[in-house]
Amino acid sequence: MKCLQCAKAQLYLDQMTKLLRLLPFLLEAHKCKKAVFTPGLKVPWLLHTHSVPPSRYTKSAGTSCMGWKAAEKLIRHWKILRGDNVMITRGKDKGETGIIKRVIRSQNRVIVESKNLVKKHIKQGQGHEGGIFTVEAPLHASNVQVLDPVTGKPCKVGVKYLEDGTKVRVSRGIGTSGSIVPRPEILKIRTTPRPAVLGPKNTPMNLVLEKTCNAKTGRGMPEL
Repeated sequence: MKCLQCAKAQLYLDQMTKLLRLLPFLLEAHKCKKAVFTPGLKVPWLLHTHSVPPSRYTKSAGTSCMGWKAAEKLIRHWKILRGDNVMITRGKDKGETGIIKRVIRSQNRVIVESKNLVKKHIKQGQGHEGGIFTVEAPLHASNVQVLDPVTGKPCKVGVKYLEDGTKVRVSRGIGTSGSIVPRPEILKIRTTPRPAVLGPKNTPMNLVLEKTCNAKTGRGMPEL
């Protein structure tokens, strides 16, 4: 009888050991919510997922449901503006200079005029022809640096307040002049010009200049 009891106890211990080994994978499957239990598989994990294996087998732990690449944080305070003269520090056009044509803040990228050119296949549609066109591909904002207006070398950009309270950009870094980086003149030009003809929602100038209150006669004054 002792041998039978020992065998039952040993079987119970083996089952509990397997269950304890399976517990981390069950928790991982509960987090992912895409796992399906597949018994009898001789793989490092006993749970097969439709997307990715558990986090310990991925490139970054804790991202089994969203993939190994984490979401990129957007730049809050931009110091590179449209119209700045910059130098490309990485990529196939490394060392070349150009002017910022567009700033894509939602992607942390900029487009440099006539740089980082790629071929793009555009399908013919209504109002435009199709074909293979050469366009400027966006560059990450960390791959360009503003040129120092005095030395002409790439530098970092900082912020400084003048005595009158004006906020300006200044060049920073080793070997820089520390001078003010002027704001591009192109920013003074409106991308959407103001309409020259008054529309139905515009207030006529004679009504704008009309005097509707007079303190001496009491016209337009509130009644107290």
